[in-house]
Amino acid sequence: MYGAIIAGQPIRYDNTIAVRSESDLAYLVKESEIITGLPGREFFAVLSDGIVRYRVNISSVGFEVSQVAKDSTGERLFLTSDTLPESTVRHAISDGRLFCHAVLVNSPNRSAGV
Repeated sequence: MYGAIIAGQPIRYDNTIAVRSESDLAYLVKESEIITGLPGREFFAVLSDGIVRYRVNISSVGFEVSQVAKDSTGERLFLTSDTLPESTVRHAISDGRLFCHAVLVNSPNRSAGV
């Protein structure tokens, strides 16, 4: 699998994007919001005990992170620059285990993937 590396952009592997930093996380959330018109973006962390899905929104205090659970009882966290380093999301970023899928655009004037 080959990744597209563009300076200042997250690494893209086909339809999967690796999150490498807090700025990548913010960029990817904003990218999705602009393209889809919907708030936030879904990310997934590949952990030793399975895959954990998160819904991330940007709020006035930082990131609003909700774990996406099958029973819709996911816990919501508000992470600021001070609390992000201790979070499981930050550990997933540091370990190279946080990803999202590319936002697909269904417009004849745009390419199939963004």
